[in-house]
Amino acid sequence: MVELEKVSIMENNKQLILIKSENNACLIESAMKIHAIDSSENILFLSHKEVSFVQDSIKQLEERMKKLPNIRYMFLKQSWSVLDDMYGKTFFINEIQKMMKEEEFSTLYFHRADTFFDGCTKRDMERIVSDIIEIARYYHKVVIFSLGSHTRLGQIIDDVLYKEVDVDYLVERDKSGNCKSRILKSKKENANIILFSDKNEIIALHKYIFKKDTHIHFNHVTELDENQVLVEEADIIIFNLHNIPFKDKILSLIKKRKLRTKFIFLSDDSVIRKRDKVRKIEKGIAQVFEKNFDLSEYIYTIEKIIGRDFYTTILDRVNILPRNHYLTEEEILKDTVYSFLNYHIYFSMVAVEYSSEKPISLETIENCIRDLDLVYHNEKNKNLIFLLIDILPQRALSLITDRLQERKIEIGSTQAFDVNECFHMLGIKKMKNEKSTGIAND
Repeated sequence: MVELEKVSIMENNKQLILIKSENNACLIESAMKIHAIDSSENILFLSHKEVSFVQDSIKQLEERMKKLPNIRYMFLKQSWSVLDDMYGKTFFINEIQKMMKEEEFSTLYFHRADTFFDGCTKRDMERIVSDIIEIARYYHKVVIFSLGSHTRLGQIIDDVLYKEVDVDYLVERDKSGNCKSRILKSKKENANIILFSDKNEIIALHKYIFKKDTHIHFNHVTELDENQVLVEEADIIIFNLHNIPFKDKILSLIKKRKLRTKFIFLSDDSVIRKRDKVRKIEKGIAQVFEKNFDLSEYIYTIEKIIGRDFYTTILDRVNILPRNHYLTEEEILKDTVYSFLNYHIYFSMVAVEYSSEKPISLETIENCIRDLDLVYHNEKNKNLIFLLIDILPQRALSLITDRLQERKIEIGSTQAFDVNECFHMLGIKKMKNEKSTGIAND
């Protein structure tokens, strides 16, 4: 019987679990017990083994466990290498994505991944594992990999998963023949993030997106020496300063102390050549972003490092977007902005005054915005107010201006505002008591 050291999976967002052992029975029992700690939902069991072998092991488990999860089995009809030659890895990944999207299960369990993916190279495994993790996080599934710790591919998969895994179990038999587990690694519940920046817009952005999550400890500092202990305990360092020696000093500290801190560089350059990005990564920088970076991609990078979706799933969890993205009343606009501020959804507002004499059609305006963006149209004053989600003000302004010009709309003036400026400009605090007088343009 497995004596399992318990770690809450669902509550602490432990989405990627690794179990290592030289004994198959220990692996299966450990996986079922890990799943049972937090979930009564279904588990999808993938294995290269024959049906009879796995089901015999499960039947033995039924005698020892009070309740087993509902299990759906899937087995390889031929070896991985043969199927890979026939269909390719992309076909397999697409099938996994389809199952995660459509099937009612909470956990995906790869039993003996080292034999399931027999014949894979390290490069192939890196791609497969990366894709599976990304898909699982998107659909909020738990993935458990078990493997034989003594095999060549088992060691390769262990190396590939090391940086990503949330909980790493080693299961061994004691002298009495019982399986006992111990945790080799478990990601911290809280993440320490430090920002080095002297730009108000960047500082305000990070304070805003991190404020709602109590598990993120965020600090903004400008000096290293007096904050060295803080830096050494950081999970992520975000660097946005014109000080190359200072940057190199921090990278040197991370390397010298063998810290697992991830260093993200926010450049002030509008364009960075690919080879320059590669050079920076070779120096120990985890990710490089250009000046007008994609905020969604940036936040997702942070979420991937800390192993928790603290931001990107907000819109999925709360129903705050109006059904119609074309807003006809200013009160609806204000209510929407108020909701965004309340849930700390980052957005930029672009106010446009146009001079075109010909009325602008609804279709033309809607073609200027993205899927989640909103627009308020005051035809009387010839004003357009755009709310663009997860985009910095200057990039939002550039995007809207370009799209309006492409559609031959004569622009009188434009202005971009961040979330804090929107709050004051629209008079959100007074919106329930005071009738709006409209938004003035330059």
